[in-house]
Amino acid sequence: MKNKIILLLSLLVFTASFGQRIVVKNVNIIPINENKVLNKKSVLIENGKIIQIDDFDKLTLDKTERIINAKNKYLMPGLADMHVHLHEKQNLDTQFLLNVSAGVTQIRIMNSDENQGELKNSLNQKIKPSIHFSYIFSRKNTINQLDSIFADVKKNKLGFIKLFSVKDENTFDELMKRANQEKIIVCGHYPSGISMEKVLQSGLKSIEHFSAYSKEQNKDKLDQNIQLTKENNVYNCPTFDYFVTAFSYQYPNEYRNRLTYQKAPKSYLEKWEKELRAKIDKDGEKKFLESGENYKTTFENQKAAFKKLYENEGKLLVGSDASGIFQLSGFSMYDEMLFWAKLGIDNYTILKSATLTPAQFFNEQNKWGSVEVNKDADLIILNKNPLENMSNLSSIETIILQGNVYSQKELLKTLK
Repeated sequence: MKNKIILLLSLLVFTASFGQRIVVKNVNIIPINENKVLNKKSVLIENGKIIQIDDFDKLTLDKTERIINAKNKYLMPGLADMHVHLHEKQNLDTQFLLNVSAGVTQIRIMNSDENQGELKNSLNQKIKPSIHFSYIFSRKNTINQLDSIFADVKKNKLGFIKLFSVKDENTFDELMKRANQEKIIVCGHYPSGISMEKVLQSGLKSIEHFSAYSKEQNKDKLDQNIQLTKENNVYNCPTFDYFVTAFSYQYPNEYRNRLTYQKAPKSYLEKWEKELRAKIDKDGEKKFLESGENYKTTFENQKAAFKKLYENEGKLLVGSDASGIFQLSGFSMYDEMLFWAKLGIDNYTILKSATLTPAQFFNEQNKWGSVEVNKDADLIILNKNPLENMSNLSSIETIILQGNVYSQKELLKTLK
């Protein structure tokens, strides 16, 4: 399977448009930097950059361009999955292919069994999203190791430190003090045993899973935490779809309506269904559903607190944390974003939280995250408008990445 993927991907690279100027003609642009649609515009791309946006007859063309006729279609920035766990090295070809197929052109690595510094320097996949690598900091790390940790981050040009866990409050204090001094991003899990007030004012740039907010039962205290979150520009990446799948909240039938389920190759569906049945046969249906029932109140509190943060204009990031059955790298972003929509988050905010806001998180908003001249032309073309209905994400047809043009349908064929 791996050799087949490599061969087919090599062919796809040659049939794509690297080095050739590309025009997306007469498309409806969702620019993301503004909440509007630019109707029937054309985009000229050269060397992976957007160099002109205008009416087609006003573009500066030399007749060598590849023209993509996108009449009645929609163009927007590629998606950024801000919570990704890297698979084993031998499976990275497939993981990267799935992300690109789904229109995910940026990924933030929040866990990996591999040394990411070494991995970063050894990747040779032709088709892959832009990758933001990290150093994983856990409770096994000590204050005495900070010098070597920060040296490793700088040497390998890692994008940030992911806080998985921390030994104690003093270690957390020293980590954040050093990170703030050296202007290195730290983000990750809420460090248990440390006050929310302290964490929110520490410089921790984003918090994953949103579970810490749901533990606060006092309404005034929750409101205070929400306000501190906003004042200190702390981003939040809730990864709701992880909880939905981990606790089987879509069992027994709803999971088949997932956008991921509709897009996944048949072999994946068969594998998932087999795993689901094996779990139920082993433990019985009642025990299988027990953990979800036990977590349900906490999950409801998570959703309510997240909605409150949204209403207070907190900074939000979309991340899939795709690691369970019925989740698929890249495509689980669709279900995460659809879940937000069902919570009442407006579609523009959702799309921005999966594009421009992640670019702002990395202070790279002048490079990517919106459809503007001089920005990276990592873009997706859809048959339907996701501003109207978030389920229209499943209508992604074409991905433009690093100067190449890919068909989602053709990329997925390599996985069948």
